[in-house]
Amino acid sequence: MAEKFNIDTYGPVKIRTDASQMVNVWELDADGDYFAETEKKVKDEAYLFHYSTSSTTLGCIRMNSADDAIILAGLLQKYLDRGEAVQLEVI
Repeated sequence: MAEKFNIDTYGPVKIRTDASQMVNVWELDADGDYFAETEKKVKDEAYLFHYSTSSTTLGCIRMNSADDAIILAGLLQKYLDRGEAVQLEVI
């Protein structure tokens, strides 16, 4: 079943990326909560650009405002509609 879009979680738009990074795997406690970081690394991917009212996005790239997310989505869509590739660098 496809995830239903939730404006409270993602703001007015969510922009998919191919961003990825290597992260450490965590051991979980009996309740399923994070317990201890291990040395094992895995590739973490499927990050989004989006605005959220939450102070965390669980790894996504959080926009400063809903308006910023709408403006960025509009600019990106113009290039994609013309068949152009878009490359963004997050610093």
